[in-house]
Formats: sequence, structure tokens, C-alpha cells
Amino acid sequence: MRMTVEEFKAGLAALGWNMSDFSRATGVGRSTVSRWSTTQGEPVPMWASHYLGLLIEIKRLHDAYVVHPASRKGDEYKDPSTPESEPPRPPVVRLGAALAFKPEPNED
Repeated sequence: MRMTVEEFKAGLAALGWNMSDFSRATGVGRSTVSRWSTTQGEPVPMWASHYLGLLIEIKRLHDAYVVHPASRKGDEYKDPSTPESEPPRPPVVRLGAALAFKPEPNED
């Protein structure tokens, strides 16, 4: 089943991306991605919907297993098994820092 325009836009929003970010990450022209985002344009190709779905799943898993829930709230995580005399653990690496692709500022 093909991804709808609304689903495509919602997927980009879930990642915090815009059309330019998706274009840079996939190597597809921005005008092509823009056509996928209009109801009268081209339908979103199956590969693009799968790619977007995988990125969303990676983000979900990262948020669930890599970033400790306390750090999402801005609280400092304290491991109960760590004595107070030990130095704090290094910060958790965020997904964006670990990926080679880093969206550039919007130049639109």
C-alpha cells in the first residue's frame, strides 16, 4: 500500500526533518520530494516510504533503549548501583551525533 501525502509529511515531522533534509539524505532532488508532498503531484515511491519507516523505527528504538528516560526529561540519570564517590558517567550519545548525515539549516 502506498504512503499518502499526509503520512509522508507526518513521517518527516516525526523525524524533525523537512523536505530538504529528506532530499539531502536520499540524493533525490528537492523538487521531486516536493511533488510527493502535494496531492496533485507524484505518489510517494515505495522505496521512500520504506526508507522513512525504517528511519522512524530506528529513532523509536534509539529513544527507547539508548537514551535513558530520565535524560529525556532533562533530569540527570543516577545509576543506583554507582556509589556517590565515583565520577559521573559520560553523557549518552544522541542519534544525530552518531549518524553521518546531519541536516543543514533550511536554505529555502
